[in-house]
Amino acid sequence: MNIPPQHIKNAIFIYILWLVMNSCNTHHSEKTVDRYSFVDSLIEYFKNTSIQRPDIAKQKLLKIRHIISDSIEYYKLTQFISYAYFHNNQLDSAILLNNKVIHFCNKKSPNLTGLAELETYAYFHRSNFLHINNKPDSAIFYLKKAYSAAYRTKDHKELATIYIYLAYNYSLMNNFTMATYFYQKAKTTADAQRLNCETYSAINTGLAKVYLNLNNFKMAGYYLNIAEKNYKRLTPYKQFVFANIKADYYYSTKNYQKALNWYIKASKLSKTFKLKAYTGIAECNLGEIYLLLNKTDSAKIYLDKAYVLIPKTNNNENITFYINGLYAELALKENNLKRAKELLFKHYDLSKISSQNIYLHTKRLESLYEKKGDFSKAYFYSKRVNHLNDSLNKKTTSNVILEFDSRYSAETSHLKQDLIISKSKAELQTTRLISILSISALIIGIITIFIIISHSRRKRESRFARQVTTITKLRMENVRNRISPHVLYNILNTVIPTFKHDDNLVHLFRILVQSLRNNLIISDKMTVALEDEMEFVKNYIEFRKKASNSQIEVNWIISPDVPLDTLIISMIIQIPVENSFKYAFEDEQNDAQVDINISTDNNVLCIIIVDNGIGFNPGRHLGDKNSTGIGLKIIFQTIELLNRRNQEKIFFNIEDIKCLSPDLHGTKTTINIPLKYNFEL
Repeated sequence: MNIPPQHIKNAIFIYILWLVMNSCNTHHSEKTVDRYSFVDSLIEYFKNTSIQRPDIAKQKLLKIRHIISDSIEYYKLTQFISYAYFHNNQLDSAILLNNKVIHFCNKKSPNLTGLAELETYAYFHRSNFLHINNKPDSAIFYLKKAYSAAYRTKDHKELATIYIYLAYNYSLMNNFTMATYFYQKAKTTADAQRLNCETYSAINTGLAKVYLNLNNFKMAGYYLNIAEKNYKRLTPYKQFVFANIKADYYYSTKNYQKALNWYIKASKLSKTFKLKAYTGIAECNLGEIYLLLNKTDSAKIYLDKAYVLIPKTNNNENITFYINGLYAELALKENNLKRAKELLFKHYDLSKISSQNIYLHTKRLESLYEKKGDFSKAYFYSKRVNHLNDSLNKKTTSNVILEFDSRYSAETSHLKQDLIISKSKAELQTTRLISILSISALIIGIITIFIIISHSRRKRESRFARQVTTITKLRMENVRNRISPHVLYNILNTVIPTFKHDDNLVHLFRILVQSLRNNLIISDKMTVALEDEMEFVKNYIEFRKKASNSQIEVNWIISPDVPLDTLIISMIIQIPVENSFKYAFEDEQNDAQVDINISTDNNVLCIIIVDNGIGFNPGRHLGDKNSTGIGLKIIFQTIELLNRRNQEKIFFNIEDIKCLSPDLHGTKTTINIPLKYNFEL
């Protein structure tokens, strides 16, 4: 962002004008606040410029610093000039200025106005310089000092940012328990301070990275989806961070094409920054993903770019080991075994190398010896790969447990705090408002009772209306089902005399007529005696067996203590038996069998219908025009309606026997009806 020179002149003029006005003001504290708010507004103005156009920000801030007389303001601008040097790839100059600021802070009294804020910036930026050099433990040390300073200021909005960076550095050290803890602290602070969407996006992106490291892809995806909602509103740097972690997510879930798309976005964003480390990271990621996609030419191009950029900004052995490992992978894919061996056998201090990189290095050694045909050494490295993999899995599992325990403890702690605060507030309100509450309690009670009575009445009326509607539907179903049997009954009684010459046919039709007669009798009844239902089912079975030469064997197993006059829902046995005859058996099944077991247990009538057919699949006959599903639907609706008016419930369940025992097949229908059940609506 290039600020016109005229704007700088105006800003300086306004600042000088404020100094002149405030020099006559006897209230020194107000003058201090005005001066600091001017410098703070300048710093806020140049924050994003320092990342994308650090050279411009540095020049402007240096010009302004020349006219600053207050030491706190002077060193605050100095610190942000240091920040601009850092993003302009001048790390030595950045650290030199940062040292001057820290030295100034250490000499002054901690009670000096504005010093705590200056310390916050100085220590926070020092942690950034250390972070870029892959020294997370040292970065954490200075972040804690920044936290102590920020806590002494009246404005705590910087605390959330410090918490986020603490969490991020802890995650780099694989301490995911502390990482999660500080991200939760950041969220609590952001809620209290009502901070902007960028802060929440950083928190959610960071949590996604933590869960990605724990191989909890579901939680990682959850937090990334939340963060992505504000992606377009983020600064380019925050977009860069998000794009990298989103790409890492797809990389970890092996969706390499989507990972590539996000790494390309990150690469484009990195080119808007002067700090080459960001571009180096982006190019390195692209090189690795092209390797996984077997695009070796593209992989080499981006790895060469990364190799040039990263060593200039980061002399960390772990990074060098990582890049050389990618070059070794490229050599293996190109069958350049000599080059691969040369890279894989470079000397490193393995104590400084991450366990994940050592694991990948060992896999590459295994691959190298496989390609060379030295299977003895390949087997040796294969065992080491398995051992390292087990160690990584154990470590991940341990971290998952620690993270879960930390999250649970934090939630419990917050809950206890909330309870204590709520209790204190309740006691205070009770003491101050007891007289008002005693007077209004009666009025509130009367209103509440009136509302409860009105609500209950409306609820009863609504329930009654639903029940009437359901009953009407069921009766309409009965009427529709009754019309056809009634007509057939009259016709068959007229036709039967014409079949006198065929006794079997006459007997068959008499069974049908009897079944239709029973159907007509019970069609307007919700319940029938168990004995009548059994007779109806037996007539149906006999008719089906004679009409279709069915070989299905039906076994009735009835306990002697079963009261046959017990009321049951009409058709509740008939419909499952009928479904067994219609759908359960294939034509070639010779051992087809249906067992109907009726007994009592603890004042409950138990009916179990079991067939050994193909099993229960409710969607199998959806396209069958002869299968309406109305029978079972009416039974379920009737049971639901009746159960609302009874404490003891009717239980009706159909299940596939194969789900109970893989060695068996068929369908099992279980019906439990309390003997003292009330069937009245």
